[in-house]
Amino acid sequence: MNYYKQKHKVLELLTFSKNFQVDENNLLEKGLSFEEILKNLKVSETELNVIISELYENKEIKKGHDGLIIEKKGISSFSNNLYLKTSRNYTLSLIKDYVQIIVPILTSVIAIIAISNNNSCKIEKRLDRIEKQIQNKKPNG
Repeated sequence: MNYYKQKHKVLELLTFSKNFQVDENNLLEKGLSFEEILKNLKVSETELNVIISELYENKEIKKGHDGLIIEKKGISSFSNNLYLKTSRNYTLSLIKDYVQIIVPILTSVIAIIAISNNNSCKIEKRLDRIEKQIQNKKPNG
């Protein structure tokens, strides 16, 4: 599943948050509780863990006392629409893959139809010639 838009949403929520979380050094930093994030995203805890795993790995967020805290890199990723651009690129890549499969199939189908139409025209012409030959051979009676 494509979680890029949800990653962007997490960064947006944390960027514009007016709440604070206590970090590991007992400092107050801008953040949100897990409950608030789950409520805003409308996802399960398991899905939230999948969504935020890359954000942790990229050091865009960190854990607070009972929630998440945004890092400077996370604010930068949000303001540059990093995950929205990644989502667009992912979607375009999927479309490109499907088109690369569909186009050859369609060209093959069109070629088969064209060949069968060409053959049916040839058959009709041959039948017409045979009919004329039969009519020419009939004795007038």
